[in-house]
Amino acid sequence: MTVYDFVAQYSDNWECEGLDPSIPRSNDLFFLDFKYKKNNKMVIELVCVEPPSGAETIGDTVVVKVRPWENVRNVT
Repeated sequence: MTVYDFVAQYSDNWECEGLDPSIPRSNDLFFLDFKYKKNNKMVIELVCVEPPSGAETIGDTVVVKVRPWENVRNVT
């Protein structure tokens, strides 16, 4: 599942503040925090990587893990 896929499928309930999936990606590995719209205390982190075929934008990267945000470090 790409970041574009995740946003298309789950954006009714989850949001990532300031995320523009169309911007070029700058790292091979990065993390995105999504908050549950109905309760901002629930946060998940997506771990995203560039697929073997390459990725031009953040939206084209692949979500390899979804985990609860508790005890997760912030990476920019």
